[in-house]
Amino acid sequence: MDKKLKHYNKINANLGYIVDDLRTRQEQLQDLIKKDRSKIRSNDIYINQFKNAVDHVVNYIDDFEELKRQVSQKLSIYIKD
Repeated sequence: MDKKLKHYNKINANLGYIVDDLRTRQEQLQDLIKKDRSKIRSNDIYINQFKNAVDHVVNYIDDFEELKRQVSQKLSIYIKD
């Protein structure tokens, strides 16, 4: 009986370590999910701002000079070298 009790105590301790490790991993994954959601939100905002800028510029499609001016004014911030 004493052997079985020691064996179960050892197993229980090991399972406790496993549970602690899994909790730590879960917390790390939840932090990563929060960061990724934040990135997704900021990217969605950026995309919507770009869509709005393009929509504004398209209004000047008939006037080439004004279109050129609006493109350089509104869309130049979205261009990277």
